Amino acid sequence: MKRREAIRSLGVIGVMSAFPNQLFSNPRPKKPHHIIGLGGAGCNILEYVHANGVEAKYTCISRPARPNLPSDIEFIEYHPPIIATHFTNKEICIPTDMSGKLIIPDQVWRIFEADEKFVLYAGLGGFTGTFFMEQLVPWLQANKKDFQAICSIPFSFERQSSKPYVNRVMKAIKPYPNFSYFELDDFIVKKGGATLTKFFELVSEECLRRIG
Repeated sequence: MKRREAIRSLGVIGVMSAFPNQLFSNPRPKKPHHIIGLGGAGCNILEYVHANGVEAKYTCISRPARPNLPSDIEFIEYHPPIIATHFTNKEICIPTDMSGKLIIPDQVWRIFEADEKFVLYAGLGGFTGTFFMEQLVPWLQANKKDFQAICSIPFSFERQSSKPYVNRVMKAIKPYPNFSYFELDDFIVKKGGATLTKFFELVSEECLRRIG
């Protein structure tokens, strides 16, 4: 090798050793966030996150319709199966003989065809949030999707009829590393003294803080 070529090679090696990460790593660009609210509580949190200016795509899946949603939030109205649930004194009652899985509409499955970072919010205890989480979390994990699932666990005095199902869903999805939750009973101890409106604002703030 000629002397000049050898010196040039040494120079290249020096640059490579000085900037190894820049030369040998190829960091993937961050995926756009897609924030999805499941059920009434999940969509309330989604609206709070949206109002705080988080840049993302937004989809609200709930019932009834939410006429005051900003135009850049997609709304998918979902009606729980009549045979699976009915309402008595504003409480969801789920028959104990319900054995079939919730059928998720194709319109919802199409959301997850995109290469995005999905952030799912739900308050467990309501029908839509509880049963969507039960199916979506294992599916997203099995299909190697980039996602977070964040849930609140209802107060101990809420919806006694749905507790067996909340417990069942929690047992199924709690082990997944991309799932996180907090219990409203514990949260109110930490944030005691707040008005009800302020309390749920703090809940939404906690969910916003958990976005990775």
